[in-house]
Amino acid sequence: MVHKEIYLLMKASLIILVLLFILLFYLVIRKAIENNRRNGIEVLKEEMNQWLYQYLVEGNLVRALKPDTFVKKVALEELLVRYTEILEGDVEKSRISILADQHLMEYYQRNLKSLIWSQRMNALFHIEGFELKSLINEVIERLENARSSQEEVLLSLRILASFGYQNIFQLLQLKWDKLTEFDYRSILYRLNIDFLGQFISGFRQCPEQLKYAILEVISTKKEPRYSLFLETTFTKGEGEIRIRALKAIASMGFVLNIDPYLTLSNSNVWQERMMAAKLFGNSQENETIPYLTRMLSDRNWWVRFQAGQAIMMFPNGHEILHEIHDVSEDSFARDMAREWMNKGAI
Repeated sequence: MVHKEIYLLMKASLIILVLLFILLFYLVIRKAIENNRRNGIEVLKEEMNQWLYQYLVEGNLVRALKPDTFVKKVALEELLVRYTEILEGDVEKSRISILADQHLMEYYQRNLKSLIWSQRMNALFHIEGFELKSLINEVIERLENARSSQEEVLLSLRILASFGYQNIFQLLQLKWDKLTEFDYRSILYRLNIDFLGQFISGFRQCPEQLKYAILEVISTKKEPRYSLFLETTFTKGEGEIRIRALKAIASMGFVLNIDPYLTLSNSNVWQERMMAAKLFGNSQENETIPYLTRMLSDRNWWVRFQAGQAIMMFPNGHEILHEIHDVSEDSFARDMAREWMNKGAI
């Protein structure tokens, strides 16, 4: 009985050992094939690079750039990716798009329908990177596919925004209205500034997170034409919307009349006081200096810090802070004045 058990154990061990050797052999062969393929791609890249560079600089397209095999497609794709990262000229970028459209469009069309998630995502990344606007309908199909992952949906929406898709507002406001603020921002940042007009016109109908993203993008882009919209939103808005609008106004540093904002220095909401200080600094209206001086004694450190920074933005800011440091009876004001004088001296 014992001998039989030992025999079975040895037999099982031998089978496992054989299977492990087979697996090892498979992995070695697979690695060798992959290395050989990789070497082939690198050789092709070396051969194609001179012709590609000549095409991008001079516009002369040669047959050597036609990828008639899968490996050549990969080589051309990798070269184009590298050039999109280092070239900034509109002419060169346009030539990259034309070449990718001619030789890689069908390749990406097939990959967008692949059952493999990574192939679909790579196709979307390259469609965006090479600006293949001819594939916009395929991107829309991928977006509307019920089996598309969240990553595919977000990337598709970003591509449509980059390509100036006319119905992007309707998509975000009606169909994809449950995204996070971060996701909305990543989409809106790719929009041409002129397209923001759609979102501003329909601002009231937008979901809350999209409203936050719209205000954040305007704040970052600092587009003067939307200053009236921001002021109206701040005046009529409540809670977080009001603060976000004020933040955008403060970032732009331009208002038609500073007077309505002076009272914010006494707001019960510390974020409003802080943003008011930032606005006063960016606008550099002399009448705001007494308010900023008083805000150096604010009970909130962030408000005091922003007030000190705002004063330093004035041409005579260092002198103002020096006087506050010498004559103020408030320790908070003296400390913050000293901190910003030291920062200015660095």
